[in-house]
Amino acid sequence: MPNAILFSIKNDNGSSSPSCEICGWLWTIGAILAFGSFGVPVKSKAAKSVDVDPLVMQTYKTGMCFVTSCLFLLCQEEKIMFTPWGIVSGLFWVPGGIAMIYAIQTAGLAIGMGVGTSFIALVSFSWGIFFFDEHVHSRIQACFAVVCMLCGLAGMAYYSAPTAAHATSSDYAQLENCPDADDDNIGMDYHPMEHAAVPNRTENKHNDGSEDDKNSTTDSIGNYSENHSPDNATTEESQRTSILICGIMVQERVLGILAAFFVTGLWGGSMMVPMQFAPKMDKGLPFLTSFSVGATLVTFFFW
Repeated sequence: MPNAILFSIKNDNGSSSPSCEICGWLWTIGAILAFGSFGVPVKSKAAKSVDVDPLVMQTYKTGMCFVTSCLFLLCQEEKIMFTPWGIVSGLFWVPGGIAMIYAIQTAGLAIGMGVGTSFIALVSFSWGIFFFDEHVHSRIQACFAVVCMLCGLAGMAYYSAPTAAHATSSDYAQLENCPDADDDNIGMDYHPMEHAAVPNRTENKHNDGSEDDKNSTTDSIGNYSENHSPDNATTEESQRTSILICGIMVQERVLGILAAFFVTGLWGGSMMVPMQFAPKMDKGLPFLTSFSVGATLVTFFFW
């Protein structure tokens, strides 16, 4: 992923030939596919079965980034160079990656990746347009496009919220319609009502314990309905997926979205900015070495 991102950046003077511009767009498409799909293994059955920690998953990512960067540079016959700006870049990328994995685990792949990558694009866009004064056809139209993207993202995040109460009510209705598994009549032959024996009402009326049995049965049904009502089920589910922070119960899904917004988007969106301050000879593909080494050092620091 960093390979494609770095390869798609223009050369130092900002100019590019038509062939280089086409290559840049192709590598950008590759970066979109790679960056948009890296979270899929987090939702795999293997990762879910062991409840993998976000730092562990980020360690795998960092290791693969280091290996693929070295192999890519060897294949391209690029000089292996290093600048401390790569460590600064790793300080942005590693925490953002950890937060992204946590967001995917708690808020889902669509929302976690959507929020994180959208705000990465916003932060990178702001750096390039307003700080580095990069040329665009129209700043107003570009800013309007970014605002439209963020509005669409907000709508997607809002309407994709799980409707736990509706799902629980449906399950509860199905549970009421199902026969009792302990019912002695299950599996017995059907007998028409006209052939059934009519019980003696006088005998049932004076039978000791009959009223107690009826009251006991009524209490059991009432307790079951109370304990398995949709509201109680929703409350229990909310408590299982919430974390107590400063005396306030916050759902993990909300924490995941906030992590994607603040850590991945606003913080991690600046991961390529340090390269702009690196010496000329270290920009572009040569920056891969610095980036991978810096990310590895930062990952070790988090451990």
